[in-house]
Amino acid sequence: MLKQEYQYLLAAIQFFTRIPLPLSVAHDSVTLNQALKYFPLIGWLVGSVCGLTYYLAIDTWPASVAVVLSIIVGVLLTGALHEDGFADSCDGFGGGWDKPQVLAIMKDPRIGNYAALGLILMLLLKTILLIELAQQSDELLLIALLLAHSASRLLVLPLPWLLDYAREADDSKSRSMVSERFNGGMLAYSSLFVLLPLLFLNVPPLWYALANAGIVALVMGLYFKKRLGGYSGDCLGGVQQVTEVVVYLSLLGSWNSL
Repeated sequence: MLKQEYQYLLAAIQFFTRIPLPLSVAHDSVTLNQALKYFPLIGWLVGSVCGLTYYLAIDTWPASVAVVLSIIVGVLLTGALHEDGFADSCDGFGGGWDKPQVLAIMKDPRIGNYAALGLILMLLLKTILLIELAQQSDELLLIALLLAHSASRLLVLPLPWLLDYAREADDSKSRSMVSERFNGGMLAYSSLFVLLPLLFLNVPPLWYALANAGIVALVMGLYFKKRLGGYSGDCLGGVQQVTEVVVYLSLLGSWNSL
């Protein structure tokens, strides 16, 4: 049992990051589907690496430079997987009128105006927010990175649990992972990776940030349901990126009220 779960974790690391792992990691649909439940744990890994990068850089450069370096390392660590999904979602929903057109635009590897503008504004907002959080305190920035990266990945998971996969014929990387519907038990298991640390810390702004991000994820899910009748892999990336920023916004706005 533990060995099997370890294989699922390795599969999650291999799918969601660029960390090199043994070639013996399974890639079948069952393993990849089960790997989804470790998505929030991948968030802790990415957030920790980004935080470590900031702390190593802040001794040499100003906070603004350290923040940008931490973002760059995070993008390199994940291979820009979620940024790519966010950009494709911007293009698809911005330029498509109906479901087939939206999905076709998302599938197109070329980047359009909506994707370019979306990525620029998203990265600009993310950078400014992290700089502002760092000016509050280095500890707050680290907390923000850990919570945002883990919670945003948790909030992605209700989509493959509640919604149908929108593409009927698809050979994308995410297809094998969602070939079987994510179930409620797996979602509850995944939630522990975020909720248990929050219960231990018991800091109100953290719960406020999680709640706000959850509401935004719900609204996005309803929008995907209306436009596509379900979701695609790009939609998952879009939810991750947007809710990550919502956590930063919420913490920055509420931390001073402590």
